[in-house]
Amino acid sequence: MKRLLRYRLLYVIISIFCALNAVVFVLVGVVKAVHGYVSLVRLLAGEESETVGLFLLQSLDSFLVGLVLLIFAFGIYRIFVSHSPQEGLPPWLHEVNNLRDLKLMLWEAIMVILLVFSVSYIHSHKHEVGWKFLVIPGIILLAAISYYLMKKAAK
Repeated sequence: MKRLLRYRLLYVIISIFCALNAVVFVLVGVVKAVHGYVSLVRLLAGEESETVGLFLLQSLDSFLVGLVLLIFAFGIYRIFVSHSPQEGLPPWLHEVNNLRDLKLMLWEAIMVILLVFSVSYIHSHKHEVGWKFLVIPGIILLAAISYYLMKKAAK
């Protein structure tokens, strides 16, 4: 572990770029949400628009990916750079003391992203119902089982 701490500058760079990537995903989410609201206004005005829900679900996907990147950026900073747990970081991050804690927190967030993605995928391809729709829920199930086993092994 002491050997890993020697590369503190590398971890700072990783944290900064993950945070920048998170900002980009949040901006993409804002753009998609605005498109969704414009579609909603058009729908309320009487124009045909089926993309309202799709844009809003896609914006939620982007926000969640941005959130995962922020969790990763703060977690890497907390584990490898920060010496003090109270160094201006969010309170939920105080529970992250090692890579296993960070991995479990990211695992939870990624499962939520997969769930939202599967809903948006099913919504956008609702006219093409087939066995492909079972792949993403199957992945979510496997991820949930893996998370449960990892959490159980951590205790």
